[in-house]
Amino acid sequence: MDLSGLSGYRGLLDLMALVNTYAAVVGPDTVVVKSGALKHFAQRCTPWPGR
Repeated sequence: MDLSGLSGYRGLLDLMALVNTYAAVVGPDTVVVKSGALKHFAQRCTPWPGR
């Protein structure tokens, strides 16, 4: 799934909603998303303490 053009905070929310919908309908084993907004978000995340 190529979701080019979805950027910024609002784009990230749209991306997550689209991925959740797609996963619920199709039930794929793997979803690959190319998204600058998601990459930026993931780089700023930290692991949950104790995990």
